[in-house]
Amino acid sequence: MIYILCALSLVSVCVADLRMASQPKRQWKALDRGKVKFVPDYALYMEPSDFNYEGLKKQRAKAYDNFLRSNIDNEQDRRNFVTEPGEDHLPFRSYATAANDYHGSVETKLPKTMPTVETGKSAPAPAITADPGKPFTIPLRWNNPHASELEVNIWIMNTGAPKPIVVPIRKPACSAEGHQDNAFTFTVPNDFNGLGSKVQNFKGCKKVGDCVLQVYAHSVESRTYAIGTPLIVTGTVAAANAANNNQVAKAKDDVGVNLGLLKKADGTPRYLCTSSADSKIDITTSVPQEARLVSDLFNHAYQNSDFSPYSGQQPLDISRNLQASVILKMVPANRGELGKALLKSTKEGRAAANAAKKADKKARNLVRLYESITNQLISAVMEKQNSVLINNDTMTGENPNDKTGKQYTNTCFRCAETGSTTAKRQTTNTYVPSFQIDKQLLGSATSPLDKQSPKAYDFVAKVHQRLISTERLELYETVLDEMKPEFENLAKMDHPLFYQGPVLKDTLTTISFTGDNKHRKLAKEGNKNDGGLAAAKAAEKFLANRPKVTVQNGAVSGLGSIISSDSTDFIAEPQNDMNGVGLDSNCDDDQVVANAEAAGTELECQIPGANVMAANQLFPEEGQVAAAGTYVPQTGGASVIGASVFSLVCVVVSVIFQM
Repeated sequence: MIYILCALSLVSVCVADLRMASQPKRQWKALDRGKVKFVPDYALYMEPSDFNYEGLKKQRAKAYDNFLRSNIDNEQDRRNFVTEPGEDHLPFRSYATAANDYHGSVETKLPKTMPTVETGKSAPAPAITADPGKPFTIPLRWNNPHASELEVNIWIMNTGAPKPIVVPIRKPACSAEGHQDNAFTFTVPNDFNGLGSKVQNFKGCKKVGDCVLQVYAHSVESRTYAIGTPLIVTGTVAAANAANNNQVAKAKDDVGVNLGLLKKADGTPRYLCTSSADSKIDITTSVPQEARLVSDLFNHAYQNSDFSPYSGQQPLDISRNLQASVILKMVPANRGELGKALLKSTKEGRAAANAAKKADKKARNLVRLYESITNQLISAVMEKQNSVLINNDTMTGENPNDKTGKQYTNTCFRCAETGSTTAKRQTTNTYVPSFQIDKQLLGSATSPLDKQSPKAYDFVAKVHQRLISTERLELYETVLDEMKPEFENLAKMDHPLFYQGPVLKDTLTTISFTGDNKHRKLAKEGNKNDGGLAAAKAAEKFLANRPKVTVQNGAVSGLGSIISSDSTDFIAEPQNDMNGVGLDSNCDDDQVVANAEAAGTELECQIPGANVMAANQLFPEEGQVAAAGTYVPQTGGASVIGASVFSLVCVVVSVIFQM
């Protein structure tokens, strides 16, 4: 019975995640589920291509909503890697990066012409029509609401330049975090129609095919989501007088493992995602840049068949928290559906693969541990006093008397930050947010417990207090800090493994190189299945021959054979402190460590009192003994514990089934 229950509890892990709050087969009508209603009647977007993958065709026919919500990574899994040529799916999930849905691999088409409707009513249309300077609202549905960051970009497709021109119009912002129904607005900058002074042959966005509105999201899993809609921008287009594209910026580089590059406008670190309610979330000046063309096919085939690096257009504006989650997946990556054949073809490669698997398991366990602590803290502290953290802005709270057409969010912990129209928050793995802790709610490590008004420190044992010691709860950067010794060891192996960043391409077509065999598991065209070995060797050679500048900040070979210049960013902690606890343990005393080394004895790190459960902890952590009189919040605490324990049992069972 426990296996059945666990299987049911894990069903959500197997299905897809994000789409606009509508379905093309249902005429794109926005579906309301929460108390706060979506303002738009319709949510327009291009139904994804099936890319001629039989698996995607079957999913579209039998699991349509999953087909719409699939992340790019799962979408690539639907290919038969022996018989079906691989295709890049970014940036819009359209075939060959089409700016429309005309290709035969798209089943449900947007209307061909603008509808004629009565005043005050709306209807499906061939494109989103936006007025410069006027906010446009998009309703979203997260079936599995992973903590994510979502951005909006306009892709200009009609200038004749080798690459499309991209204009970012909304910065990456917090999304989902356990909330399934979100709304956000984007605003086309007032100066957009004047881009002809910067972009050669700029004609504006006047018909389907000229421009595409891209909604891109990246989750802490780490996985990639992309939605594309033809875009029409109203207004008069100024004469195009740019003689060249010298004023078009180059695409921004992936920051790799250098989190220090992720800064706010004032130069301070961007530790956490930017709130969707931030007054400066819209980019008010049109700054054209070359499209950052990322090959999701290369990632899935040769780097990581489960997860992906950040592949949007604004890599310098995501948070350290998100990039840390990316690093955690893209260092111990399995080297892809095809690349793993080459990785495991040698003794050294197999040893590296096994070490990477162990490192990934440790990182997952640390994330789950900190998530369980965070969920307790949120339930007992933040959700009881959320008014301290909710922003006062036009999107916060419900106002049924407002007839102006503004989109409101619900009122709850992080509803404003994510644009949520529902107050209910799910607490599953990867749904848990990282956030700033108000000083009033932080407390201190030494303050006595106030059961009527508990504080953050009351729910974090001393051994894990680095999680909140900076007045920020940073899940993924904290875990990354603890994983640095393991990643340093991976880089020092006979077959070294490094961070796998995005691989860029120069054309809209699917990435191709000599010997790729159309990215299939074939030794030669029409030959027998070789597990991907030939294609992986070609991919390794392809990356090795690329100019170093295109190997983005540690975006080393999918097979780990190119030395990353950024590997020195991972500075190993003392070997006696491999778990990274590092809070006043005996191993932090240099003299104690030196004495142990001189005596030739192995030093076991111990934090005074770490094995004793504090009276105000909800449940004992690993290595602790439960204390009598343990405090459990009367509201929500017991259910959180029950859910955490049950989830842990299910995780164990699922691991056993996968072995």
